[in-house]
Amino acid sequence: MLLSVAWADTPLLHDGPPETAVARVVASGGGPAWELDPLRPDQLMAHSQAGLVGISSSCQRAPAGAADLRKSVQFAEEMFERQNWEAAARHIRQARAELPCLVDETDAVQAAHLHLLAGIVAREQGRTEDVADAFDRAQRFGSDTASGTPLQWNDRLASPDRGADALARAGEALLQAPRGTVRFAPGVDPGRLDLRIDGRAVPLRREESLSLPVGYHHVQVVSSGPSGRVVRTFEIDLTEDVPIVVADPAGLTSLALGPHVNTPALGDFIRAAGLRGTTRVVAGDAVWTFDTEWTQLPAVDLHAAERTQRLLTRRRTAGFAAMAGGVLVSGLGLWGMSTVWTGPEFEQTTDLQDWRTRQYIPWAATEAVGVSALVTGAILVIRSPAPGAP
Repeated sequence: MLLSVAWADTPLLHDGPPETAVARVVASGGGPAWELDPLRPDQLMAHSQAGLVGISSSCQRAPAGAADLRKSVQFAEEMFERQNWEAAARHIRQARAELPCLVDETDAVQAAHLHLLAGIVAREQGRTEDVADAFDRAQRFGSDTASGTPLQWNDRLASPDRGADALARAGEALLQAPRGTVRFAPGVDPGRLDLRIDGRAVPLRREESLSLPVGYHHVQVVSSGPSGRVVRTFEIDLTEDVPIVVADPAGLTSLALGPHVNTPALGDFIRAAGLRGTTRVVAGDAVWTFDTEWTQLPAVDLHAAERTQRLLTRRRTAGFAAMAGGVLVSGLGLWGMSTVWTGPEFEQTTDLQDWRTRQYIPWAATEAVGVSALVTGAILVIRSPAPGAP
């Protein structure tokens, strides 16, 4: 679902021209330009349909409709009434496999009934761990979230001694469970996108978060499509420290980052999209970094920075030219000095030595000029950092 950003040293999220965004980050001391990976917000998701960022679909089979699920639950009930536990378990597995593949809105009452059946059948077959899991999910679909009233035992389905106490314990545990966060990402229009959690519609306004018990949840994102409503279904495992973020590619296409910088919604969206470590965000003229918290970098006059960079580039060019010239002149001086410094033993007379001394002086001066040019060029290069250097 996400574009690969594995090769980016530092992801750069921007809402304007990428060249300008990179220039602003470099001017702010954000590292060399070649280490930045400019990304638009809409590049963090697929462009086809809305969904949960960073969460893969749990569906392991073909899509299923509400009629398919209803039929599977009906077959499970028939086998349950006959106390054919093996056949009932088979149809229950079929129905539970269809839940994450639904292309229609889920009926919370039907899903709670399915998991209640699953818990009773698991108890009859001696699968203790499956009993607890099934009753937990039955409570998540069947409890009254507004009043906090847990799902009650259905005496018509089975006698209380076949799991009523276990269902009640699951309800108490759900009420006492730690809480996690579900949030809308920037760019989501709640008027166009609907959210259903555990079979119930959830009113969620823009920039608002929803607190839910940690653990299993059945999440459906409902959006408008060319042929009507499009339902995407996910089964998630919510934790305390990692929010689940609902995002909409259609709303990210022309998203202005300015109103969302320094907000938990954009920060959680960045993490849910798979960006780790430090992320740089350019919103208008401002440059921010996001890691565990938001930090705004000092404002930079981009035109002044460009002028300074051009000056440094010219100085570096002059420095390299001086170094190259210094190497050539210095080499010429060394060659000249080597030709007059010594001679054969029979030429070691006072007159010849005086002559060699007079010839040596200009070559030594040439060597000094070359060394000076080399040193001057090196100083220019060292004191004129390359673009993006710290």
